[in-house]
Amino acid sequence: MSIIKTENICKSFGSVDVLKNVSLTVEPGEVVVIIGPSGAGKSTYLRSLNHLEKPTSGKIWIDDKLIEDRVNGHNQVKLPHKERAAILLEMGMVFQRFNLFPHKTALQNVMLAPMNVKGVPEKEAKEKAVKLLNQVGLGDKLDSYPAKLSGGQQQRVAIARAIVSEPRLLLLDEPLSNLDAKLRVDMRAELKRLHHETGTTIIYVTHDQVEALTMSTRIALYRKGELVQVAPPLELYDNPVNLYTADFIGNPSINFVKGTAQVEAGGMRVDSPLGQLGFERGDMTEAAPQSGSVDVTIGVRPEQLSISRQADDAHWVEGH
Repeated sequence: MSIIKTENICKSFGSVDVLKNVSLTVEPGEVVVIIGPSGAGKSTYLRSLNHLEKPTSGKIWIDDKLIEDRVNGHNQVKLPHKERAAILLEMGMVFQRFNLFPHKTALQNVMLAPMNVKGVPEKEAKEKAVKLLNQVGLGDKLDSYPAKLSGGQQQRVAIARAIVSEPRLLLLDEPLSNLDAKLRVDMRAELKRLHHETGTTIIYVTHDQVEALTMSTRIALYRKGELVQVAPPLELYDNPVNLYTADFIGNPSINFVKGTAQVEAGGMRVDSPLGQLGFERGDMTEAAPQSGSVDVTIGVRPEQLSISRQADDAHWVEGH
């Protein structure tokens, strides 16, 4: 049973198409990280899942229950308000902007979630909130109001508030973007701990490839409102579906070199400015041509290169 499934989600703002037929399934316990350039539709997709944005068209299932079937902006599914609210209360969300209650302290902001959402008694909610705020390094800021906290401190309060109730589904929109480098590493570890200990399913939007590659079970790469490729991190890195994915994943970026390939039964031979390279048929996909001469692009990642004073490898390229 999937926890989230979307089919052909589209979202338009006037004449601008922000999401274009996005279909994605998230299984329980996964950490799916959504990456892509600014304006690709990542945050809009995330906000569509918990009704902060209403898709123009498309379907959304939560726990295999169809809750959205939109046509021209109108939902064809009529769920009772209580049933819809109960589904949405199982989601926690952290925004790019903190959205803390300004008239409540850090401790009170975090306590509200378990008390209001799960009906946890005040004493127990306070114990949970204090423990979590200590874990995120704010044990000395329990009684501070948001206006007295730095941006990074406010974001940590927002993260604590989202995870204190241990929701089944956690939606994170650039949650660590305002933290310094060390704290970002610490909070990554805290989020991974939460995932391992509670089994919480996480959908996570970020620009940070390190976060995407280290935290995810799968990565969903967006471009101009479209879903380009969804795959585990290593598969996305080793087997990109196109040049866009190959170029986007990896830091430093991949190098592209144009070449010409002669394809034969046993494989292919590629001539390019890198010299002549050979590829065996067993390393080629079914989409590769069976014979003839074709133009190709070679992708070389910087970390795949090694330097030697001796031509001791079949794929050596002379340089100065």
